[in-house]
Amino acid sequence: MIGVWVKSQKGVLSIEYHEERERSHALKYRLTRRTNEVLKVIKLYKGNEIENLCDIGTADGMMLDLLGQNLNIKTAVGLDFSIELLRTNKNPALNLLAGDALKLPFKEDSFDVVVATAVIEHVSDAGNMLGECWRILKEGGLCILTTPDPFFEHIATSVGHLKDKQHVKTFKLSELVYLLKAKGFQILKTEKFMMSPIGFPYEVKIERIMKLVKLDFLLLNQLVAAQKTSQFYSSSFA
Repeated sequence: MIGVWVKSQKGVLSIEYHEERERSHALKYRLTRRTNEVLKVIKLYKGNEIENLCDIGTADGMMLDLLGQNLNIKTAVGLDFSIELLRTNKNPALNLLAGDALKLPFKEDSFDVVVATAVIEHVSDAGNMLGECWRILKEGGLCILTTPDPFFEHIATSVGHLKDKQHVKTFKLSELVYLLKAKGFQILKTEKFMMSPIGFPYEVKIERIMKLVKLDFLLLNQLVAAQKTSQFYSSSFA
């Protein structure tokens, strides 16, 4: 199902993004890499059986499609600003809604997993978005974020690989950790990934070696996994 349309904001993607993603090897690669990283985290902390999962900034829902092929998700929900992007997805197993990441249209304690990949850099109030993620997660729920490294984002924009001013603000891992902890999350995992925006053979194996020899600062993307834990909130921010 598709919900009510809401006003546009900076960085909201149009149907051209879906059309380009269908024909662009680079965009397909980045989608697959982000999905694989998210999958690894979900399986590590939640297993293969997921009751309720929400993908914030789902765009055309292609990540939700891939997650559903690799996990047993009872209720898979995708939310995005762009109703035209949502309409490109014809998977009847998905619940697709138009809405605002800063004011999520869900009740408290609704989801076991919340995913937001390449989203937080687009919103005007990252702390508000993370507070909303906290609100809709169940106790013990898992929040997974990915976002580009600010330094390499700047380079990509400078050379014309990315459109200028597409993002409101980019974040270092340390900044994301601070914001998540401020909202009461317990940090489970932080890491960098993706050597190249287009991919090449043995990239994942090479990345593992880079992490072992402390060269992961050269990787282009960042991931943080955090857990909603009221006990952590009480003890850390009382």
